[in-house]
Amino acid sequence: MVPAVAAFAARSRAVAAGGHHQCTHGLPPAAPELAFIAKGDEVLDWREMVARYPTAQIALQEGGEHALSDFARHIPRISAFLALP
Repeated sequence: MVPAVAAFAARSRAVAAGGHHQCTHGLPPAAPELAFIAKGDEVLDWREMVARYPTAQIALQEGGEHALSDFARHIPRISAFLALP
């Protein structure tokens, strides 16, 4: 398994077992992170999200929404981040 995928899987299991803040809050990321954050998100405050992921590559979008309905346009950036051909 690719190390970043293994780290993600381990963190996902930890979050499922006890909640994100209980398991990972304050810890450095297990692998590089890429966060897509929309200033128009109706659920999460974009400033809090930027602060929550200080070491992540941030894709900050003007407008947008929580559902990230324009996901397809981000596939090239996601592929590059994951080093996919």
